[in-house]
Amino acid sequence: MSAPIPLTAGVAVPGPEATRAARLHALAELGAAGWPSRRRELWRYTDLEPLAAADFDLAPRATDRDDVAAAQRLLADASLGPAPRQLVLLDGERVTELGAPSLPDVEIASPESRWDEFVAAFAKPVGAAEYPLAALNTAFSRNGLWIRVRAGVAVQAPIHLVLVGSGRPRVAAQPRIVIELEPGAQVTFVQHFVDSAADSRGWTNSVTHLKQGAGSRLAFYRLQRHAGGAAPTSLLSAELDENAELTAGYFDLGGRLVRNDIAIALRGVGARVDLFGLLLAGRGQHVDDH
Repeated sequence: MSAPIPLTAGVAVPGPEATRAARLHALAELGAAGWPSRRRELWRYTDLEPLAAADFDLAPRATDRDDVAAAQRLLADASLGPAPRQLVLLDGERVTELGAPSLPDVEIASPESRWDEFVAAFAKPVGAAEYPLAALNTAFSRNGLWIRVRAGVAVQAPIHLVLVGSGRPRVAAQPRIVIELEPGAQVTFVQHFVDSAADSRGWTNSVTHLKQGAGSRLAFYRLQRHAGGAAPTSLLSAELDENAELTAGYFDLGGRLVRNDIAIALRGVGARVDLFGLLLAGRGQHVDDH
């Protein structure tokens, strides 16, 4: 019998009808695994009860013109990369008016457009028992990003993935990003987490998948600069085939309650990862990297 999961009671899962069964299955798995608590070894240092009790909205209304305009003003910040190299999610969703519609040398889609493949290759292997918040993301993510770099293509300039929190009250955004490199591909991504309102107290629960073919090279830099009252939680799940190389840098500067999970699988001989970061917590901040 599945246990009640905070925040989900009476909330309909989003997305096309074809995605509904997998979303409900993810919720059932989460119910069986239970909400992460400090009684579980993997969560002993991070208390998520404040999130469970905060009355967050897992299925918020669509963003409006004011939300988009505030995000546009924020995106003019040069530190977020040049506009033609930005791919933007606002409260976890891709919005037509924000970011580049396309980029040279890469294919851009959404997990919903290739749902069965997404579930089989990325959602199912990330189990709710070990990564319960990823199951919540599977159930409630919508209009995310699936980026593919074809075999042998070397993308010359960094691609900036800008995940913006609108600052709307009670929003629990669920961004989902898949980055797939075919054999021999090379690319650099910079993933930014920011808020368009300095007083934001939202929750961003993101999942990013990296899948690298043989001999590919990926540099992935994550810079989290959420507002001081925000709660960012994340999972980075990476799989590397033979002789693939991943350089991953994690930088946490903002947020009130921060939890990052990192799961890397070396699937072939010669696969290599260089993982480093800077986690800077000030007064009242909690940062847990697992």
